[in-house]
Amino acid sequence: MKNIIITGASRGIGFDTAVILARQGHRVLALSRNEEGLRALKKEAGEQLDFMAFDLLKPDAGALLEKVRPMEQVDVLINNAGYLLKKPFEEITNTDWSRAFGVNFFGPAHLMQILRPFLEKSGEAHILNIGSMGGYQGSAKFPGLSGYSASKAAISNLTECL
Repeated sequence: MKNIIITGASRGIGFDTAVILARQGHRVLALSRNEEGLRALKKEAGEQLDFMAFDLLKPDAGALLEKVRPMEQVDVLINNAGYLLKKPFEEITNTDWSRAFGVNFFGPAHLMQILRPFLEKSGEAHILNIGSMGGYQGSAKFPGLSGYSASKAAISNLTECL
């Protein structure tokens, strides 16, 4: 049994991944801004799953650490939450840049820093940062996704550095 934390767990890939991992017997802590989605996830996944409303743009490290401390260690961190910014480059505002990089890069980076002591206790911890082909090939192949692609390239590069 592994202790697993997953972001963006209230829908889509994050939801399904959390359900599968919990049903396999792993202890899962699901994070998302969407509490309603997290409650639905809890019903689907069962007792092995706990959840917490958590906003990557305004992370409450203290509240997260209170939830994580009983786990004693974190074996897997899955940074799945993402924000799709689809807008021509010349129309992207500072707010757009801040949100895209906040959710897709700064949020996961901060979360890795917060959880590092718990990951180190595992001895075999893994961090999975969900990326995008846009982060590797740039926006020439993905029109309107320059901001999104840049933020995904940043998390990809950080992952390589770690």
